[in-house]
Amino acid sequence: EINFTFYNCIWFMIASFMQQGPDDGSPKCLSARLIAIVWWITCILIITLYSATLTANLTVSSMKKPINSIFDLTKQDRYSYGTVGNTSYQSMFQGTKHVEYEKVNEKLKFVNTTAAAYNKLTKEDFIFIWDTPLLDYERRKRDCSFERLSNEFGYSQYASAFPRNNSTMEHVAHLFDKAILGYEEKKDPNKK
Repeated sequence: EINFTFYNCIWFMIASFMQQGPDDGSPKCLSARLIAIVWWITCILIITLYSATLTANLTVSSMKKPINSIFDLTKQDRYSYGTVGNTSYQSMFQGTKHVEYEKVNEKLKFVNTTAAAYNKLTKEDFIFIWDTPLLDYERRKRDCSFERLSNEFGYSQYASAFPRNNSTMEHVAHLFDKAILGYEEKKDPNKK
C-alpha cells in the first residue's frame, strides 16, 4: 500500500518526470507517466500564471501616481509645491476666481529663481510649477531624476514676429528659440 505523504508526493513527481525511481508508488506504464507529467506541468503553469498576475496587479497599483493634476495638490500633505515669485504664475494663482486655483494658492510657496526651485526639487518633497518647455529642457539637461505630469494647465503661448520674405528669418528664429530654451532666471528679478 502507498502512503501519500509530502515526501512521497515529491518523489512521485520526480519519478514520473525522470521515468525511474522505486517500483512502488511511481507509474509503471508510459501513459500513466505522461498523465502525471501533464498534471504537474499544468499545476506549475497555473501557479506561475497566478503569481505573475498577482505581481502585475500589485505593481500597477503601486505605480499609480498620487498626483495626476494640479488639483490633486490640494488633496495631499506629503509634497510642498510652488513656483518662482514675481512671475505670471504667481499672478495667475493670486488673481484667480477659480475655486480650485484658490485652494492651490493657499499652500503655494515661492522661490527666488528657477535654480533654487530645481535645488529644492532634488533635496525635498517639492513640486515645481513652471512652463512645460522649460521643464522638459531641464529634464534633458540634468540627470532626469524628476518627472513631469502629463496634465498641463494654464496654457501660455509664446510667439515672435519677423518681417516677411526675410532670408535671415530662419536663422534668427533658430537663435531666438535657442535663447528661449537656454533661458536662465536672473538672481535679482528687479535687474534688467
